[in-house]
Amino acid sequence: MSSATAPPLPDLADLIRRSARLAEVPGLTEQALVWHQEATGRRRSIAIEAVDLATPRVWPDTLASLASTLWRATTAAAPDAPFRLLAAAAASVGLRVEPPNASAATIERAQRLVRAGGPAYVKLGQFIATAEGLLPDEWVHAFSWCRDEAPPLDEGVARGVVERELGPIDEIFSSFDAEPLAAGSIGQVHRARLVDGTEVVVKVRRPGLRRRFRADLETMAIVTATAERLHAGARAANVTGFVELFAQLSLEELDFRLEASNMLDIAAVLARTDQRAIIVPRPHPTLVTRRVMVMERLSGFSFDDVEGMRAAGIDTAALLRAGLISFLEGALLYGVFHGDLHGGNLFVLPDGRTALLDFGITGRLDDSQRLAFL
Repeated sequence: MSSATAPPLPDLADLIRRSARLAEVPGLTEQALVWHQEATGRRRSIAIEAVDLATPRVWPDTLASLASTLWRATTAAAPDAPFRLLAAAAASVGLRVEPPNASAATIERAQRLVRAGGPAYVKLGQFIATAEGLLPDEWVHAFSWCRDEAPPLDEGVARGVVERELGPIDEIFSSFDAEPLAAGSIGQVHRARLVDGTEVVVKVRRPGLRRRFRADLETMAIVTATAERLHAGARAANVTGFVELFAQLSLEELDFRLEASNMLDIAAVLARTDQRAIIVPRPHPTLVTRRVMVMERLSGFSFDDVEGMRAAGIDTAALLRAGLISFLEGALLYGVFHGDLHGGNLFVLPDGRTALLDFGITGRLDDSQRLAFL
């Protein structure tokens, strides 16, 4: 394999221009090309910022966050809880970290830290919760609540964010449900209807999230640097490298313009490969900002409702096979794939197509990475 070469990556911008599904929404192809072009620069800036955040330094705000973390670790968990949590999260993405102790006491201390911590700690818990096969089952099951138990924003907060980002809400929507469909660590989703009658969902980012993430990430950098001084295992595993990766993924997820670009890149790949069993909701071309994204509404069966799907005549084996093929084609041929693939980010339409949701984390492979994957 050392002499093999990967086939060149197709031009995603060209695939966007050719996509009939994107062309069905007036103005979406043109806006998709803008998002696609701007995304490269945004990802580059975020990568630089992630390196900066992963470099341990003590600033006044970092010092306050560090003191707060150490206080939570001491009172809610244990002094070694931050490192245990980071080690588990690093193992969850495949880094060669020795699987953390699966004792009930260790896991309970890490859970208490996540519950007492900020949004970055909940995100670490989500990484752990999706790491079946990479972490002991005790860790995976213990953190499953991180995917499902994010508290909703106080009433009226989401509406206020939408109005600040898009303008007077009554001029854009004929209805906007105050009760969220779902709430996560980054934001929450509301049903709405545009003034032209189009049924949509509105994704709203939690206010103040970027500042809180930065403070948490800078604290994690100090914790890992200290751990690497004290533990040979931490140095060998390069947990500091994980903090940098985690920082980059988290900051990308906070910008819904990048998520919209990710959605449309993968939608264009699905169109090019004639993969009709998988569908991506299309964002509205003029109603996406860093903090708000309006997209078409899709609905169907929960991905774990196997009995319901079978009762409706859906071939669940064909559904799974189509998902595997689309993932492998996207990664190996086009270098792009959904990076947070779990049941909570999938549902099945009544016609048997699988809808992919939440593209905040999207994997991208260069030629050498595609060849290694192959």
